Formats: sequence, C-alpha cells, structure tokens
Amino acid sequence: EKNADQRAVRLLGWLQMIQGDRKAAGRTFRRLLDNKGETALVRYHLALLAAADGDWKASAEHAAKAVALNPDSTLARQLLAIARLNDGRPEDAINTVTAIIDANPVAGTEATLQDLHGKPVQYLLLDQPLGDGG
Repeated sequence: EKNADQRAVRLLGWLQMIQGDRKAAGRTFRRLLDNKGETALVRYHLALLAAADGDWKASAEHAAKAVALNPDSTLARQLLAIARLNDGRPEDAINTVTAIIDANPVAGTEATLQDLHGKPVQYLLLDQPLGDGG
C-alpha cells in the first residue's frame, strides 16, 4: 500500500511538472524524500526541476544521486553531464559522457556523436578543443 501511495505522489509531481507548476512539483517530490520515498526517478525529476530553474549545482547533485540509486540510468547520466557542463565543470561532464558510452557500448554511439556535428565527443560538449586537439 505504501508503494502505491508513493507512486500516486510521484504521478502527482509529474502532472504538476507537465502543467508547468514547478514549485508545486518540487514540493511534491521533496515530500517523497522526507517520507523515505527516495528513488532514482524522484531524484531525476528534482534534477530536471533544478535545471529548469537554472540551478545547475542542485541539478548535478540530484542527478548524481539518481545515478547512485540507478547506475544503469542513461537519462540521469546525460542530465548529470549537462548539469556539470553548465555548472562550469566541463572535465566532469566529459567523464560522465565517457561513462555513458562505456556503460552502454552500443555500436556506433561514439561515431554518431562525432557525425552529428563532425567533432569528437569532447568537442561536441565544449565546442572547443581540449589540449592540443590531437
């Protein structure tokens, strides 16, 4: 029953998000944290809300906790990379993207990232070369 209640609260938070009421959604998801309802999905949604508010540090913290709770979550890792990049930590962002590629060695993932913009992954993230570019 408790799991059903937590699912209902998560659904409420998600509905509040899609209706654009970020403050209410944040309160709803934080309520789950206060009631031992922490899940990777709750942390991911809190990371999205923080990103929408431009709070990249909080977004990175929530996304990192989402990854810790569900290491297989590519979406949480992608958001973590974006948050770290926007928080002024490009090296951490690159390491996060590298971990995504290493964890999900889908054939062509790295080539797709290169082909999309004609640049290696680190150039794609930073739009500038790292080191000597070699």
